[in-house]
Amino acid sequence: MEINGFDKLIAIKAQNALREELNTSVKFGLVCPSHNGSHSDLDFALMNASIDALGDGFATLTATGRKMATEREENALALARSAGLKTEKDMFAATDGRNTHKGAIFCLGLFCVAVGRQKERGESFDAAGCGDFIAKTCAGMCKRELENARTPLTHGEKVFARYGVSGARGLAENGFNAVVGDFLPTAEKIFSEATDFDAAKTRLLAYIVSKTDDVNVLYRADADTLKSAQTLCEDLYRNFNIDKAKQTEKWFIEKNVSCGGSADLLSLTLFLLDLKSCNAI
Repeated sequence: MEINGFDKLIAIKAQNALREELNTSVKFGLVCPSHNGSHSDLDFALMNASIDALGDGFATLTATGRKMATEREENALALARSAGLKTEKDMFAATDGRNTHKGAIFCLGLFCVAVGRQKERGESFDAAGCGDFIAKTCAGMCKRELENARTPLTHGEKVFARYGVSGARGLAENGFNAVVGDFLPTAEKIFSEATDFDAAKTRLLAYIVSKTDDVNVLYRADADTLKSAQTLCEDLYRNFNIDKAKQTEKWFIEKNVSCGGSADLLSLTLFLLDLKSCNAI
């Protein structure tokens, strides 16, 4: 598939969003510049190598969106999935088989497709419009892939079987409404008031964790731990200071849990915020 300059631009922005998430100093059980959080198998250099490997895939996903500009939404998923799986292979090749960004590839990849489609149709970037397209594209995904799963294999499938939480697939079916309708405007408010961008990212992550049934937390722990994590992060968001954030981070590490699903949504929010402010799109 032919890749053009626009596809490469969107890919770079997706990679930049992932790096902004990774470079955030204080997070909650996640790999960051100074430590590996709750992840004994991951580190900062590996996460950067993974991000480096995703550029071609994100560009291909954007080009796939351009290609399907006149396709019906319900026919788009197969094309998007093929490009997404190739991007996953690039990730696993760069990380010696370790899952660093599988959830992020799903979330950001769907929006790359949607943005490419809007561009080819002569439309300006519209996050809500992208969400509507994704919702139509992913309609019925939870029933097909979660409710009808005979033997749960992935973390998301296992969590759904135990708790009924649909994770990224459920978000996609709803057009990522929580991100577009809540996290994005909250991010704009936080950043407009902030004097420290790094700390503002931590505060935004706290907000996202407080509102998200994080599959990663459920998989590594249980529903009570998730509830405690949400409560701690809601309090941190409302009464934010960096020392309090570090104590919250310490709690996550002591519990050996990581808010990986929320981190993906932080990356997606930063990606959409960048697209919204870019005159070239």
